[in-house]
Amino acid sequence: MDNKYFKIGLGVLTLIGGYYIYKMVTKKKISSQGISFITQLEGKKNKAYKDSKGLMTIGVGHLIKPNESYLLNKTLTDKEINDLLKKDLIKFENVVNDTITVPLNQNQFDSLVSIAFNIGDSGFKNSTFAKLINQKADKEKIYKSISLWKKPIDLISRRAKEIRLYDTGIYSNQVASNEITKYFV
Repeated sequence: MDNKYFKIGLGVLTLIGGYYIYKMVTKKKISSQGISFITQLEGKKNKAYKDSKGLMTIGVGHLIKPNESYLLNKTLTDKEINDLLKKDLIKFENVVNDTITVPLNQNQFDSLVSIAFNIGDSGFKNSTFAKLINQKADKEKIYKSISLWKKPIDLISRRAKEIRLYDTGIYSNQVASNEITKYFV
């Protein structure tokens, strides 16, 4: 009898271990097109500035942390900006990889990393759209849920671009008004 439970337990542990190995091996990384897409959306500044929330920022949307006060007066080179962005993106690649449990193609992954970069890891993890993606919900429900993240109002264009990227694989930073209407109605 004890041997039976041991074998069942061993089988369960093997399945769980296999799942975690699978997740480690299949972790996606943002593509170079995805990095360019985010850079275009965020803009790139070599010197510190206040973002729309009044937070000190530098490079491509890098929030200056208390232990990075040296960045407040520094002028970053383009290489330093790109290195900082790549370092920042690791956190958001991980949050998308850890939160989304269904397979994604590269443009979908890049789109979700862009959204996570903008709304933060907690916002992404707890979002309705992440739950809907994992439930393999109808794409219109997913897009409607993503489109709710539009404050301040100037994020409407960004969300339309991110939804279009998720939907079609188009990395363009240009969006027509009919595309905005398509994803926001």
